[in-house]
Amino acid sequence: AMPQAGTYTQASLGYALAGAGREDEARAIYDELLSRVRAGGYVSPVAFATILIGLGDVEGAMDWTERAFDDRRGWRERPMKIFQCQACDQPVTFESTVCESCERRLGYVCDRHEVSALEP
Repeated sequence: AMPQAGTYTQASLGYALAGAGREDEARAIYDELLSRVRAGGYVSPVAFATILIGLGDVEGAMDWTERAFDDRRGWRERPMKIFQCQACDQPVTFESTVCESCERRLGYVCDRHEVSALEP
């Protein structure tokens, strides 16, 4: 996709492509980064987690996030917690204000410690 770009830039592109419904292109970026690792190079686990979040693979993203924590790279200080939109079960993050799937407004519910779809 962008062979001269850094791995975080490529991961961000993969995330955006997945969000735009271009999942095959996002997976191609994921596979390209994985091939670098298999060839002996280093790619931060955060890059893989970013793409998988875009693809909706919460379990896979969490696996890579744990590797990032173990490597002491990326989200070391504050691992990203993935929440689910209660309206459509789409993965969302703490920073999400609108669910990309059902387009409902989201907010953090303090007493439940979760991000939730808000009534319009």
